Amino acid sequence: MNTRIIGGVLAALSFFPLFAADLRNVDSNYLNDFILKGYVSNGVSMPRSVENYTMPEVIEALRALDDKYAGPHASLLIRLKDEGTIEKYTSAFVASNGANPQSFRVLTESRSPWVIPLIVGVMLDGGPAKAQIRETDTLGFGASGDTYRVISNILFTSPEVPSAVKEWIKGNRTGRTDDELNQAIGRFRAWWINNRGHFYNERYDLLKIPDTTASASLLDSTQPVPESLPFSVADQPMPEAIKSPMAAAIPTPTVEILPVTEINPVWWIVGLIILVAGVVFVARKKNPKS
Repeated sequence: MNTRIIGGVLAALSFFPLFAADLRNVDSNYLNDFILKGYVSNGVSMPRSVENYTMPEVIEALRALDDKYAGPHASLLIRLKDEGTIEKYTSAFVASNGANPQSFRVLTESRSPWVIPLIVGVMLDGGPAKAQIRETDTLGFGASGDTYRVISNILFTSPEVPSAVKEWIKGNRTGRTDDELNQAIGRFRAWWINNRGHFYNERYDLLKIPDTTASASLLDSTQPVPESLPFSVADQPMPEAIKSPMAAAIPTPTVEILPVTEINPVWWIVGLIILVAGVVFVARKKNPKS
């Protein structure tokens, strides 16, 4: 009896490695084809194969690949809603305040709006965006700026997001200065408050653009950031006289203007008489009469 049980266990153990190997033994050419099609298309469909690979087998192969390095396969796994991969890259992004280059790239290219609620806190809690050189010698814009860049790219490329919202996001990303980026972030913060429920419910089809009138006033670069936002871009609105960032960078010379007071004309006459008398006195001293 014991011999039969041991024999059965050994047989099962001998079969398990073959089964596990089959899950990971996906042809590299097929895997590359799957990654390419999933990476460039709106949907993720299984390419046909002679081996008739299953989705679990492909996912396991992608996970094994991701254990070696970060790449398009990681973005594809997020697109496939692989929980382990989502946790891996969103956690790294949040822990680094958006500075982790691998998670930044993987999340940006995932086209997956379901990761936005997991990272938007970095933007909401971050200070004003500011252009800066990271330790990796790459250009960054701080926690809020870099997170906004990731989120806006996801929304603009996601097939789940309505086209009207994509167009609004595209227009809201314009600007090259820190102030313009912060104002874009400010507009997005207000938009997020009104649409965050749709993200948590994964009803991306219900996302709406801001009110047309409100958007028009917010898009005016001379307007201050709304007071309801956690931070202010500047203490005062940008003056209307400033037409470009270059002009804004040139300091304006200041001249102290003294206050104007009224002068009694009588004192002018008295002063003039004293001045004339003094001149006559000096002239007589220099040329005394003989």
